Amino acid sequence: MANAEQLALLQAGVEGWNAWREANAEAEMIDGPPDLNEADLRGADLRGANLGAVMLNNADLSGVNLTGANLGATRLNGANLSGADLTDTILIGAELNDANLTGANLVRANLDGATFPKANLTRANITFAVVTAVNFSNANLSEANLSDSDLRNSYLINANLSSAKLNRVKLEGVQMGNANMTFANLTGSSLKDLGLGFVNLDRAIGVEQ
Repeated sequence: MANAEQLALLQAGVEGWNAWREANAEAEMIDGPPDLNEADLRGADLRGANLGAVMLNNADLSGVNLTGANLGATRLNGANLSGADLTDTILIGAELNDANLTGANLVRANLDGATFPKANLTRANITFAVVTAVNFSNANLSEANLSDSDLRNSYLINANLSSAKLNRVKLEGVQMGNANMTFANLTGSSLKDLGLGFVNLDRAIGVEQ
């Protein structure tokens, strides 16, 4: 359960929250990061919020505006981020195992080193994002738009990318074993020298071997 006082502080406004985080930076090193696990923040305006390393496991963040927020190293396992706006958000090293990001907007987000095992990213917009060394194992990326993104050195083992848009994506070093890429659009992207064990490319568009 979320810490009631910390949750109330965040709900009171991002400016006050960020000031409190800055003032309590040293205390967090001893007491640990804020606990907002299972918090109900549906539809909240959290633009520019400093949520770095915060515990938000199983929180409801559906429809939340997180534009420009810091979610670096944040625990979002099992969180509901469906329809959330994560434009320009920092998610470096964040944990999103089993998270729901259906229809989320991740344009220009920095996901470097983030983990998304079993996450649902159906119809998510991940264009122009930095997603190097990201773990999408067993994730659902069907109909997601990853055009012009950097997926180098990422893991897509068992991932579902059916009908996903992967136009002009940087795929060097990506591991795609058992991935489903049926009907995916790979125009302008190259699958050369990738780990493609048992990948389903049936009816994929623009495949360059």
